[in-house]
Amino acid sequence: MAQRRDSMRSVHEVLRLRHKLGRSLRDIAAAVGTSLSTVSTSLRRAEAAGISWPLPGEMDDAALEAALFPPKGSSSEPRPEPDWDGIHRQLTGKGEGKGKRVKGMTLRTLWLEYLESNPGGYR
Repeated sequence: MAQRRDSMRSVHEVLRLRHKLGRSLRDIAAAVGTSLSTVSTSLRRAEAAGISWPLPGEMDDAALEAALFPPKGSSSEPRPEPDWDGIHRQLTGKGEGKGKRVKGMTLRTLWLEYLESNPGGYR
């Protein structure tokens, strides 16, 4: 289940209470009606985005949300695909090409070998 994002109004209030009034995290959580960890996360995200109080005049809710929750970037480098035929052959002994089932071979072992040879591979 995906986490629900707090409304930007509550983030505004968290920033105001912390920076303008100097309230503690517990006081802010009680005032906003959210958890202590949510307040802490909101403040940490704001700090990472370089946002404090007062907010710049041109920063509306959409801009604030975009700054706090930037889109996850995709890597420009393609990840190497595992050798699916080789995996199937080593686990079952069936498939194209000559090969026998490798005794004691597990999917976990093959996965660890793949990650060792491809550190940027699928996880």
